[in-house]
Amino acid sequence: MEPTHNPSKLFWIVSILALLWNSFGVFQFFVEMSMTEEMLAEYPQDIQNFIHHAPSWFTYAFGIAVFAGALGSLALVLRRKLALSLLLISFLAVLAMTYYDFVVQNDVSMTAEFSTMPIIVFVIALLLVLFARNAKSKHYLR
Repeated sequence: MEPTHNPSKLFWIVSILALLWNSFGVFQFFVEMSMTEEMLAEYPQDIQNFIHHAPSWFTYAFGIAVFAGALGSLALVLRRKLALSLLLISFLAVLAMTYYDFVVQNDVSMTAEFSTMPIIVFVIALLLVLFARNAKSKHYLR
């Protein structure tokens, strides 16, 4: 077994922020899965159409992205090597969702207003994979 090194303060800050970010994603997943038709009716028509027309694989990808991301972030905080695999799975699910958002769906015009969050989610998921890979190479993870 390789010796582990003491992580920097930056490692702890990023790991805790990642856990908070992905916990918010889990919360959002439950909010969207429990949304009633009355709640959905308060959204603009194009968003309603997007939600109604989203294929089941998009919903599965959303769930995989947020739960693997949250577990991967928790594994970072616990300094476990499993973090990298979980965050990679989360990123791949985010990649599938991003593909759907920008290439497949045609209910919502991907203006700056609607494309900002999917881009932020994609970038953060990618950066977390790179961060976990770097932490593993520095032997912060065991």
